Amino acid sequence: MELVSISLLPPEFRQIAVVRQKQRRLLVSFAFITLLLLAIVGALAINLKIANSQLESTLAYRKMLEGQLQALAVYEEPFERLTHLSDIKQEITAGQMDWSGTLVELGRHVPEGVWLTDFRGTVVAAGNDGPPKGEIVLRGEATDHLMVSQFLERLRNLTLLSNVKCHFSIAGSSQLAQFEITASVSTFDQENH
Repeated sequence: MELVSISLLPPEFRQIAVVRQKQRRLLVSFAFITLLLLAIVGALAINLKIANSQLESTLAYRKMLEGQLQALAVYEEPFERLTHLSDIKQEITAGQMDWSGTLVELGRHVPEGVWLTDFRGTVVAAGNDGPPKGEIVLRGEATDHLMVSQFLERLRNLTLLSNVKCHFSIAGSSQLAQFEITASVSTFDQENH
């Protein structure tokens, strides 16, 4: 048995019901689109407010930095003079030996049981090819030959010395080993020391 649907309503009412259903769908979709657009506009407004706040903060920070920079402007001229004087000093001292710095470095590397009795430093002109070369001669006494060799190794590890040689190490009458060490000295950079 088949069921047959019979509608007693005229077709105009059915069409009105279909139109109203379409209108409801359109109204719901319009409401959804409106809410979506409102959410987008709200997000844009919030982001704009945050961006404006960050811009104001950055501008205030820039003003503060400019104020500090103006306060430091009084130091600009003395700094330039100091830089100029440092350049002049560098030109004057270029290629000169810093014997006091060399002595300090040597003193730091003298082991216990070694005593320096003589220090001679000479400067040999290198001509037009470069800066002058320095040479040192160290004489002293040590408790034994082992201490002399330790001192010699320490001197060889110094960057400002090269060609370090021990010319003699002999036992003296006082049971101390007497020695003589020579080395070449490079110009000593006073700025890095």
